Amino acid sequence: NGNPNAALNTNNPDFYAYGTPELGFIAIQITDLNKVDLTIKLVGIDGKILKTEIIQAGSTISYLDTRSIYPGVYFIELSHKGSTITKKVAYF
Repeated sequence: NGNPNAALNTNNPDFYAYGTPELGFIAIQITDLNKVDLTIKLVGIDGKILKTEIIQAGSTISYLDTRSIYPGVYFIELSHKGSTITKKVAYF
């Protein structure tokens, strides 16, 4: 995929999110080399944005500090230029 504007393949979500309260973070791992800056949002079940981070171009991983987040179900949104992939994360 040589088009830098096509950073997200919304037909095939290609990232993983994992972490536990004991670790104090949620890691977001992209399966392919990231060619553009991507925005990551941690969203509560109520739709409130709790954390926002950027995965820099050339990186494949980012960490969301979750020490102030209670265990529960959240959503991770990965976006770039209007394309968004959302995954549900159980954080227990």
